[in-house]
Amino acid sequence: MPFFSLLAKLPWQLLLSKAPDIIKTVNTLRGKPEEKTFEETLQYDFFALEKLVVEHAKISVNSARQIAELRVEVEALRKKLSLLVSLTAALAVTVLILIVVNITLAG
Repeated sequence: MPFFSLLAKLPWQLLLSKAPDIIKTVNTLRGKPEEKTFEETLQYDFFALEKLVVEHAKISVNSARQIAELRVEVEALRKKLSLLVSLTAALAVTVLILIVVNITLAG
């Protein structure tokens, strides 16, 4: 509990208002370069976002093309399966007919 009471006594409004200056000073002491201006940061973020949007658009187009190709392949497989089922049914009927004919001739 003493820790939380200590936190409650800190001048948070003052600390938050001085946060940019504190960060700038810390970066200077660490030898880091100056921070960019808000406009430079905003422009950089905008270009980064624009680049991401273009990349996502390319991915979406590629995905749509792949889905279309898959749809064509699935339709071809569906037709082959339908043909296979029809041939299997015809073969089953032929076998039944041969069995009936064999039984009839034997009897």
